[in-house]
Amino acid sequence: MYGLVNQGIKDLVIGKFGEGTWNELCDSIQCPRDFVSMQYYEDTITYQLVGAVSEKLSIPAAQVLNTYGQHWVKYTAQEGYGPIMDLFGKDFKTCLKNLNHLHTRMGMTLPQLRPPSFTFKELDETLCHLEYTSERQGLAPMVQGLIQGLAEKYKIKVEIREVGSNPPVTTFEIRILESI
Repeated sequence: MYGLVNQGIKDLVIGKFGEGTWNELCDSIQCPRDFVSMQYYEDTITYQLVGAVSEKLSIPAAQVLNTYGQHWVKYTAQEGYGPIMDLFGKDFKTCLKNLNHLHTRMGMTLPQLRPPSFTFKELDETLCHLEYTSERQGLAPMVQGLIQGLAEKYKIKVEIREVGSNPPVTTFEIRILESI
């Protein structure tokens, strides 16, 4: 994954637990304390970081990933990617429909990008399914957090639940509850 992903984890950890905790985590897995956003790093580093956060803070890895997914939306916006995200959706559903286009656009500047793919199915005005397909295992909780983060960005409340998992595909049911 690109360094931007690991920098996002760093931002989350320092923001919630302090720089000392971040340094301890990095020391425990012998990884760099800083990452170059546009540089590609082995996926194992990201998985090790999530595992170290989980172990150090006694938080299940799925919860770490979910929280990170929510954080990712805000983090990438503050890192300058907000306008790009805005190009792919002026509302929540449009953004979900255009996730593949967003990743295609990002792939133009990130040649080693191996993004997931998404299939959006609108079932009615307030209910939809989002199928997430990825070669990377175990990241569905992060996607659930990303969906929640996008809902917050678009100022709506949603209920999200996983309704199917047949690796490499995970299906989420998203119910739009109300505008905030």
